[in-house]
Order: sequence, then C-alpha cells, then structure tokens
Amino acid sequence: MTAQRIGLLGGMSWLSTMDYYRLLNEGTNHRLGAEHSTDLVLRSLDFQTLLDTVDHAGAVEDQLDAAADDLAAAGAAVLAVAAITAHRFTHRLEHRRDMRFVHVGQATSHALASHGARRPGLLATSITLRDAALVERITHGTEPILPDAGHRAALDEIIFGELIRGPASDTGQKVLARVIDELGANGADAILLACTELSTARPHLPTRLPILDTTALHCAAILETAASAGISTSSSL
Repeated sequence: MTAQRIGLLGGMSWLSTMDYYRLLNEGTNHRLGAEHSTDLVLRSLDFQTLLDTVDHAGAVEDQLDAAADDLAAAGAAVLAVAAITAHRFTHRLEHRRDMRFVHVGQATSHALASHGARRPGLLATSITLRDAALVERITHGTEPILPDAGHRAALDEIIFGELIRGPASDTGQKVLARVIDELGANGADAILLACTELSTARPHLPTRLPILDTTALHCAAILETAASAGISTSSSL
C-alpha cells in the first residue's frame, strides 16, 4: 500500500498535536506492519498568536493559509488541521486545489451515523459551541445536545486552563463527568469529544454513554484519504 504525504497544521495546542502524530503513525503501522510510519510534514503554529486574533476570521485564515503553503511546498498532498475549533477558519483550505483537505466533520458525522447516535452530546470549547455552522458540520444528520452556559464556561476553564498544558486535575475530571451526566439527562445518546484536548481526558470519563473521540476519528479519515490515491511510501517529518 502506498500513501500520499500528509500535511498537518498543528500547535493548537501542541499537546493535542502530539496525539495526532501518534495516532497517524500507529494507524499507518497497523495498516502496513513491519516498521512503517507516516509520510508526514508538520507545520506547528503559535497558539497564542491565533488566540489573539480569534475574533478576526480573516487574520486567522491568513495564518492557516500561509502555513498550508509551507506544507504544499514540502510535498504534502493531503491537508488536515489538528484542532476542532480551528475548523471555524478552514474555508480557504477546503478550496485549495493543490492539497486534499480532510475536514473533521466528514469523520464525525459518519461515526455518529455508524453508531446510530441521533442526539449526541457535545463537549467542546465555547467558541466551537456557539458556531452553529461548525456544530452542524460535525453532527450532520443528528440533533446535538449542547451544554448550558455554566458548563460551557467550566469546559473552557478545563480545556484552556489545564488540558492545553497537561492532564486534567481530579477536579477537572469530576466537572467533565458532571457535564456528561447533564447531557445524558437532557437526552444525549452518545458523547462527542469535539475538542482535541479532551482526548487525553477520555480514560477518566464515565462510560454510561458511548464516547466518540474526534481526534481518533479524524486521524482515521486522514489516513484513509492519504491511502486512496497514494504516491509515496517513505517516512519523513
């Protein structure tokens, strides 16, 4: 099996980018065996710079598009963004002709349908949750259940205060469990971890409802896209 070179826009945060790198390489090795790893180039951005301009969509899109140029110049044929919230600013990336963009929504909506989830509960940043278009994109064909205002603030505090630097504290894990309980009480039939940082907290989350991890789902879709019309077998970073 051959695969196209993957270009990954990361750094949002760098910890979740590590998960993408690990999962992409594990997935490649599972497919190919031996000592195979992913043919991948990474462009890691300064997260703080992006956060400082998050209310100016054009400025964020400029930064992502310029970084994507670097990946194209390095030979990437498949493009992905290693952050869910950053998908608010991928319009230009999706319309590039030099690389095939893999939107996280194509992975999550398929997974929800496969699991028969009709009312997924979302754990995400408040930036993602208030973007109706992005929520619809990642939950297409379902009726998503969103956290209330208080729990959205608590999620932001855990994600930006803890998970972008390391594991969630015991208190943070309990808060996440309470949010999941609320979503279940409001009719959620599955939980979608719609923030890449939440992947690290998954082992500590309650399992009363099926939990779908967008990071793992996105990585599987990226690899599938790269394998669909491959041109290279070498490994590089």
